[in-house]
Amino acid sequence: MQSLVNAPVLALDLVRHPAGDRVCDALDRVLVLDADDLAALARTAVDLPSRTQARGRLLAVADRAPRLADALTDTGSAFSGPLAPAPLQQAARRLASCLLGRLPDVHAMLLSCDPLGDDDAPLEAVGAALDAVTAVWCSADRQADPADVATLLAPWQAALAAFPTPTPLAVPVGATGSLLDLLDAVARSTPAQWTELDAAHEALFDGLDWSTAVHQGCRAAAESRRTADVARWHLAAARTAHGTGHAGQGVAPGAMMAVVSAVQATCVRDLLPPETTASLTGACRAVLGWSS
Repeated sequence: MQSLVNAPVLALDLVRHPAGDRVCDALDRVLVLDADDLAALARTAVDLPSRTQARGRLLAVADRAPRLADALTDTGSAFSGPLAPAPLQQAARRLASCLLGRLPDVHAMLLSCDPLGDDDAPLEAVGAALDAVTAVWCSADRQADPADVATLLAPWQAALAAFPTPTPLAVPVGATGSLLDLLDAVARSTPAQWTELDAAHEALFDGLDWSTAVHQGCRAAAESRRTADVARWHLAAARTAHGTGHAGQGVAPGAMMAVVSAVQATCVRDLLPPETTASLTGACRAVLGWSS
């Protein structure tokens, strides 16, 4: 999670991912693995041929997912000729189904930080954790064999199912309450509010202004060594948005961008200029009645 932008982008992707809530759960647990967890995983993660074969098949399923580059090409083609509704709608649907990141990107993110990136992490445990993420990532894909999903999840479930995910998250004093209030506001939001939040986000930002402001927040998190904790709050936000039932592929993307920016800004509000924090939290404050 060392990249300056991947936690917010990952949250945006997981809101649109059909198994995003389960992926959030798995990633959240990976980020807080401790030495005892890794040892337990290493004991259960015997790399049997059945696991190797299941892993290969599920990675192939993930690789067949729509690619953003191809979708952008198709969208450009749709605009190159007469603007007929059907091709435009088809291109838009395909674009909405593509994630910015792919499963190998998620694996790389996890391997770039502790605990999986630690030189002392047992390789068997690292493999079992990545397998668990692979399994849940593919679990909603109709091309994935449920038996393969179960095979890859087995070592993870055998080692960790009985242990709850640790909850403490390092954020500035007073920010935890604000973040919990934000998640509660998202959980209670109506479809109409979600659409309104999308419009409010678009009204607040123009061009690359939003990306620039979020980048400032991501850099502050990295420099203060809060990246993993901030990522966990993003996962919580994505999980909450999934539960609303009105945050899916192509549904008011600006709404989740507003939530992501509010999470990022609140997690590092002690390190950002007040005007940056105000701009990143403005849409959620205006539409959801949230007090940051």
